[in-house]
Amino acid sequence: GKSIALLGRDARVHRQLGAGTGLIAALANSKGGVTWVVTGVGKKGLEAAVSCLSEKNLNHKFAAVTNADGTVEPAPAISK
Repeated sequence: GKSIALLGRDARVHRQLGAGTGLIAALANSKGGVTWVVTGVGKKGLEAAVSCLSEKNLNHKFAAVTNADGTVEPAPAISK
C-alpha cells in the first residue's frame, strides 16, 4: 500500500501516514509469547521501523508507528 492508517482507541482512522512510515506491532501467539511484525510504506518506511526495534522505543506499547526521522508514537493513536 501507499499509506498506513493510524487508528485511534475508537478504531476510527486518526490519520493517514504516507511514504517513509513504518509500523511495528505485537501479536500474541498460541504458546503465550509475542511475535513482532514489522512493515513499512516503501523501503524507507521498513528501514525506519527496523531501526526502532528496541525495548526503549517499544516499552509499554503493543504497536508503534515511526518515520524516517526516527519519531516513534504509540498505536492506537492517543488524542491530544
